[in-house]
Amino acid sequence: PLSAGGGEGAGEESASARSTAACLLAEAYASRLKEAAAAGGEQGALERRLNELLSGAVLSRAQAEQLLQLLAPPPAGGTAAARGCKGGVGGCWLVPARVSLLSRLERQGEALALLVREGGDPEAARRYCDAQPEGQRAELRLCLLDLYLGGEPRRVEAAVALLRDYGAAVAPEAVLARMPPDAPISQLAPVAEALLGRSSQRRREAQMLRAMEKARSVQLHATMLSRRAGRTVITPETLCSVCSSRIGTADFAAAPGGEVWHVACAGHAAADIRRA
Repeated sequence: PLSAGGGEGAGEESASARSTAACLLAEAYASRLKEAAAAGGEQGALERRLNELLSGAVLSRAQAEQLLQLLAPPPAGGTAAARGCKGGVGGCWLVPARVSLLSRLERQGEALALLVREGGDPEAARRYCDAQPEGQRAELRLCLLDLYLGGEPRRVEAAVALLRDYGAAVAPEAVLARMPPDAPISQLAPVAEALLGRSSQRRREAQMLRAMEKARSVQLHATMLSRRAGRTVITPETLCSVCSSRIGTADFAAAPGGEVWHVACAGHAAADIRRA
């Protein structure tokens, strides 16, 4: 994290001293790493120590900027060993340390570009997006899609995997706008298929929801019709449940359970219940 700066007292002075010491130690590691790279020596242990130092150090913004400049890769014309790359693979100089510093400086787009272009691990860029606050992830994934499809070589497989996993959170028009117009159909087809597959899934989910709503509506309508279709048959022997007199030809009310009352008796019974 970056320190806030300012303040007085022993605590602030102690934190400032630790920050300065960490910065000086990181500078020393960077110098030794460049010397080891130029001589073709082993750099793994030094790089691990540098990464561990940066992961726990509290640096000011100015210190982070200074270290980022010190950790800049050697000239592009140098040998693979001088650039700190194993197996002759170019452009992989101290990627974790530089990404850490860029993240501290809130330069996430540059950190993603570094992971994609020099890191050599597509999953590392996705993990970086996942580790950011939720409100920033969608924008960073679009940035990552730009890097996959806009750079050379185009990383179509990585773009397809990204869309398959996170396409639901990305607007289709935003994806289409990022497709290079000069790219061969063979390269863009998998991207379009992943995008259409996600759209088809959303459409199927919407269809299922509409079908469930329609089934519920039909069920309610059938219940209403069933209740309306019920009828009560009054015979000469049918008695009022309140006064026990025959219903005869008088007005009556019926309950779903089959009980019937004279309308007048039902009113008296309701009044008695209210008084009770």
